[in-house]
Amino acid sequence: MDVQVMTDRIFELTCRAVRTASKVFFSAANQRSTWLSHDAEVGVK
Repeated sequence: MDVQVMTDRIFELTCRAVRTASKVFFSAANQRSTWLSHDAEVGVK
């Protein structure tokens, strides 16, 4: 296997993992802080 192909594949998998982790983290943080900052969220929206 070509080194460049392997590097690209590892990079892609890493990006996908980071994206998934941040998505999970942000959704959990949003759910936890929804009732705390509900007025602020309504004000922003």
